[in-house]
Amino acid sequence: MELPGRGRTFVREFQGPPGAPTLMLLHGLGATADLNWFSSFDALGRHFRVLALDHRGHGQGIRVGARFRLADCADD
Repeated sequence: MELPGRGRTFVREFQGPPGAPTLMLLHGLGATADLNWFSSFDALGRHFRVLALDHRGHGQGIRVGARFRLADCADD
């Protein structure tokens, strides 16, 4: 997914049933979306549209050359 002015990040998506509410999964420090949530995707995807992204500097998340703040992750 392209985030204008910030770069490209990875988002795993499971559509879920038609009209299902969206559930956004955030991983922990030092992990990735797939590492943190892999075992839950199928079960959650039966009831929700599931989105899970890799935070900046993690997995396939946005790569930055400088330090970033948690506020930067929240803006993403």
